[in-house]
Amino acid sequence: MQAFRMDPLDLLLARLARVIRNRRTDAGYTQAEFAHAAKVFRTFMGQIERGTANPSVKTLFRIAQVLGLSVTELFVLAAGNEGDAEPQSRPSRRKRGK
Repeated sequence: MQAFRMDPLDLLLARLARVIRNRRTDAGYTQAEFAHAAKVFRTFMGQIERGTANPSVKTLFRIAQVLGLSVTELFVLAAGNEGDAEPQSRPSRRKRGK
């Protein structure tokens, strides 16, 4: 019996999704707030965070900027252990109204 192998692009998108979602929640953004800051629709942000969308380099650049990262750092994090980590439910540390 053969083991299921995920397509390399799908695997990369899943790993990027985990990093983006974890970093967003660590920064205290709701998905809607983050989508607005990155200039993408909230529904598209949801697809990115589920790994079902294939964002453009331009979109990844804006997401990385909001996270305080470069696109390179985003990919390095996705390739490393952080891309393996499942998102945790974290309390918001960002103060509202700022």
